Amino acid sequence: MKKYFLVFVILFSSTLLSPVNRAYGSEVVRFPVDEKSGEIRYTAIVVLDSTRDKQDLFNNAKEWATNSFVNLNCILQMQDKEDGILVIKANFNTGENCVALGGPPDRVEFTLTIYVKDGRYKYDIKDIHYKSGSDPKWDDKALNQDRPKFFMGSRWEAVQMKTSSAMLYLIKSLEQNMRSKKGKEDSSW
Repeated sequence: MKKYFLVFVILFSSTLLSPVNRAYGSEVVRFPVDEKSGEIRYTAIVVLDSTRDKQDLFNNAKEWATNSFVNLNCILQMQDKEDGILVIKANFNTGENCVALGGPPDRVEFTLTIYVKDGRYKYDIKDIHYKSGSDPKWDDKALNQDRPKFFMGSRWEAVQMKTSSAMLYLIKSLEQNMRSKKGKEDSSW
């Protein structure tokens, strides 16, 4: 039954999300795009061992968030242990900036929501937007769009590539952490 559920989720997700390709050197940046909103959105339901309860998975997710967002600007917007929901607003520096304007590095902001239930969890990364470090009039540029006129060379493609890599790394790191069974700490020391 679990296998059928997973196959259904994968097939259903592939119909809702269509990849958008962006060339970066010899590589292609593929963003999953929600067909309804046109926004970049990374989302999936991950089925785990059925013996894993919601509280255990919630604790894993919270621990992962605490450890993963140390070097990123992050705000834990909501944590509801009873319903199994964590909402995190975060951003990271792309390392790109407009040297001519002498501004701080550009950033990419996003919202990550993690839902947990017994034996499974869902992640949903959305509201992914570019924020200019030097000129606010370029803020909220959707990363799945073509290079803006104000970007020189491959700077926009570099931002897209770094964003894609960061999102895929977060997803992989979350999955590794959620699959690990954390033992209860020995309190008899």
